[in-house]
Amino acid sequence: MGCSHYPPPPANQQSSKTYYELVDTAANKLQRLPIGTRVVVRYRIPGGLTDALGFLKSIDAHRCTVSTRAGDVDIALADIQAAKSVPPAPERRPPAH
Repeated sequence: MGCSHYPPPPANQQSSKTYYELVDTAANKLQRLPIGTRVVVRYRIPGGLTDALGFLKSIDAHRCTVSTRAGDVDIALADIQAAKSVPPAPERRPPAH
């Protein structure tokens, strides 16, 4: 019997952790990071998954906001599949002459 706010696990799930433990771990990782940390968050959208790369702007018990180049992305913690902090973006090279 699973939690009602998580979908059933994929049939091909292969891990020593359950699907629900993996989802909880990803959201818990974000909750332990300080606001302003550069992160990548993989989350469910209709039809599949997508990533948000940017800075963790806010987080509470149910949602987080990642500030990306395209704008703020509001993500339900229940939709997060993976999350981690990432190093700063590399500096842009000057144009070749």
